[in-house]
This record gives sequence, C-alpha cells and structure tokens, in this order.
Amino acid sequence: MPFAGRVPVAARSTVDVQHEIEQRLAQEAIEPQVIVTITKSVTYAATVSGEVVAVARVPLPVNGDRLLDLIAPPEAPNLSL
Repeated sequence: MPFAGRVPVAARSTVDVQHEIEQRLAQEAIEPQVIVTITKSVTYAATVSGEVVAVARVPLPVNGDRLLDLIAPPEAPNLSL
C-alpha cells in the first residue's frame, strides 16, 4: 500500500489488520475507511473417519470453528449403539 506501507498480516484477524491500516492512513487522509477481506485462504483440512455415516475430508474454516462442530454436524454421527 503506497501510504500505509507493508502491513504484516500472518496470524492476524481481518479486523485487526483493518484497524492498523486505518491508523496508518489517518496520517495521510481524513477519516479513512478500510475493508479487509480474505480472497484465498491457506487450505487446511481434516479427515473424519470412524463412527460416522461417511468418511470425508472436511475443510477447516478460517473463522475458528470448534472441532466438534466439524466432525459432528446433525446429519453425520452414527448413533447405532
């Protein structure tokens, strides 16, 4: 960014990066507005197997879902005990 310079973003939230860019631009502009979005994320996935309806490779979202949310959605568990 020409006015904000290089902004490190690894392991930071989009809101955190947005605030830093706004602070940097505030030196050059009046009330700067910044929107930060992730256009392509690093792909992380997990394989779900065992007592499930179907073995699947599940993409891990960047929003920090809990592991239980990924492996036990309402349609997935095999409840035959």
